[in-house]
Amino acid sequence: MAGFTDRGMSRRAGCSPPVAGGNYRRPVAVLLTVTVAVVLWSLPAMAQDPAPGPTRTLTLDAAVRLAEEQNPTLLAAREQIKSARGAVLGAWGRMLPTVSLNGLWNFREKVQIVDLSPMGGPPNVELDFTKDYQGGVSINMPLWTWGATRAGYQDARTGVDIANNSLEAGKRDVIMQVTQAFYGVLLAEEGLKVARDALAQAERQEAIAAERLAHGAASQFDHLRARVQVANLRPSVVRAEAMVSQTRIGLNLLLGLPADEQIRLEGRLQYTPADFALEELKRQALTNRADLRSARLNVQRADLAVSMARASRLPALLLNGTYSFRADNVLLNERYDDSYMANLVVAVPIFDAFAARSRTTMARAGKEQARIMVYQFEQAIEAEVEHAYHDLRAAEQSHLAQIDNVTVAQRALEIAQVSFENEMMTSVELMDSQLALTIARQNHFQSLYDYLVALARIENAVGQTISY
Repeated sequence: MAGFTDRGMSRRAGCSPPVAGGNYRRPVAVLLTVTVAVVLWSLPAMAQDPAPGPTRTLTLDAAVRLAEEQNPTLLAAREQIKSARGAVLGAWGRMLPTVSLNGLWNFREKVQIVDLSPMGGPPNVELDFTKDYQGGVSINMPLWTWGATRAGYQDARTGVDIANNSLEAGKRDVIMQVTQAFYGVLLAEEGLKVARDALAQAERQEAIAAERLAHGAASQFDHLRARVQVANLRPSVVRAEAMVSQTRIGLNLLLGLPADEQIRLEGRLQYTPADFALEELKRQALTNRADLRSARLNVQRADLAVSMARASRLPALLLNGTYSFRADNVLLNERYDDSYMANLVVAVPIFDAFAARSRTTMARAGKEQARIMVYQFEQAIEAEVEHAYHDLRAAEQSHLAQIDNVTVAQRALEIAQVSFENEMMTSVELMDSQLALTIARQNHFQSLYDYLVALARIENAVGQTISY
């Protein structure tokens, strides 16, 4: 009975019963313990670097498309086109009338108070000489400017064409750079394979030399020489691995990708015969090069600049009109004053301190300079095409010479390997055969790279993709 009374007193005091309190605290304590354990267990995993994302697989065509979409240089060129289009809109607007509105609200007007009682009139007469609301509209329009406004509009349109040509020329440059970087990665990967194969061969030779030394069939010199060869080849593998990483970073930057994003290239260094006629390549370059089209458009812009400079020395015919009102009521339902005016203005330049003549002289000189630049650019393009053509032929001859060289070096190494295993050849002679094969393979892949890059340079010099 006493126990029952104590429990009732506890309830009245606002405390939880001992049994109920124990039931609530035990699950909470267990939950907190488990949570702390899970957090402490996951801290090492949270401290580790995040798992790398999926590797992006790219062919050469896919890499070029990605660069056309994301390359920073091309993105900036597209913004330049937008800017040029904005200039066209502004030039078009200069041929249209301009309309402007103005308004004024006098929220604290000054009222004059005049005392007319000395003259027999009423005292304190208020005289309001202002209006609370004033407004107006004005219109201005050029009627005749001797073609200056139209020439400005044509100049802006030409600027859009030049911006488009700059984008196209930028695309050709980016395509060449991406192609060169793409093949550069493949060349670095092939170089890494060659370095690893050479190291593996040297390690096998060291193992054979060690075994022979243990059986007394080889000298200490042969074993030491094999160990030195292995030590000399290991840094070349490290350098080749670094070259692969560096070329991949360079390609990523051209593609607009993060430098550390993992990519895998689908492609290989492969020789495809190409037969070009040098004079035909030059003709195509003078027709297709977007930067040459821009240079020719600059001549047209210079001609328009001459026209605008001449027009600034001639009279201009302008039309302007205004309408204004003054009232004490914004709704104009009471008495208000208004006025309007239309003017036909003839502006005749009399003396402008030789500014117009200076602009005309500069515009004519700019036009002649633009013509000279076009001629010089045409000569430079022809020289660029011819240089790329001869580089292609030199790279092709070098590659053809390397094809048989790799086969011969591989066969010589096989013979040397058999002779060395049969103790008919020294380790130094075998190393010479291994080195000859390594150099032949490196030269073979380098000649392929030079040939493919030379092809890309020809297409860039011509300004279009060439079928061959």
